[in-house]
Amino acid sequence: MDIVVAVNKWRPQNEAINRDYPLAPFCWDLDGHQIVEHPNCKDRFTQESYCGLQNEVNGAWSSSFLKSDPSIAAENVKHLLLKRECDTIIIDFEGLSTTQDTLESWLSIFTKELSGKFRVSYAAYAKNAKVVSNPPANIQNYNFVCKNFHEIWIMTYDYSIPPWTEVGELAPLDWVQDVVEYATKFCRKDQIRVGLAAYGYDWKTGKIIEEKDYNPRTKNPSIELVSKRQKKVEVLRSSGIDKFFVWALGMYDELI
Repeated sequence: MDIVVAVNKWRPQNEAINRDYPLAPFCWDLDGHQIVEHPNCKDRFTQESYCGLQNEVNGAWSSSFLKSDPSIAAENVKHLLLKRECDTIIIDFEGLSTTQDTLESWLSIFTKELSGKFRVSYAAYAKNAKVVSNPPANIQNYNFVCKNFHEIWIMTYDYSIPPWTEVGELAPLDWVQDVVEYATKFCRKDQIRVGLAAYGYDWKTGKIIEEKDYNPRTKNPSIELVSKRQKKVEVLRSSGIDKFFVWALGMYDELI
């Protein structure tokens, strides 16, 4: 079984780093064609083979990179990958306001510039054959991703999220299976890396509750517990899916 633990750049700098599993720190953001490294990451992650690139600018998801030259952006990413000695980059572009054609045109050039020397993976929203209510998810085409990227990292969580849905599970098993089955129509099974969460939500405040801070007496169905992650891994491995990632480091006491 192949598990990678994602690292949120907003985690406290003084937090202990457990390297029982490979880490994927999402430390960089793309602003135009410039790469911005989060200060929490400085000198902390110098031995990881995975590096993550997002599009968060001034605390919000930004589409500014789509107006930049993807070749220049790729050159800037190459420089940092070589400096960090990462051999895999995970692209996690969320909350985009654009069209599918615009996104794919930009990504095609960007990925081509990187894929000769590095493995380039793409983090995608979870979806199935239905058109979902999240517009940024609908411009992400699994077929395009798996033809142009090494792996697809499917964010199979946030099925229920306040205030847009009723109280419910963050990642129901039947929904996760449905998403993965849909992905296999376009992607080889060895390209699919399934996301496992270690958090949930407080429906009164909308705030995230990390699994390690969960009080079982509240009986909050949203919290993704280690037992739920174990069950998903068991079921998906029986269907030939053997790659997973966990969001995120520091949220759990026991990973799997």
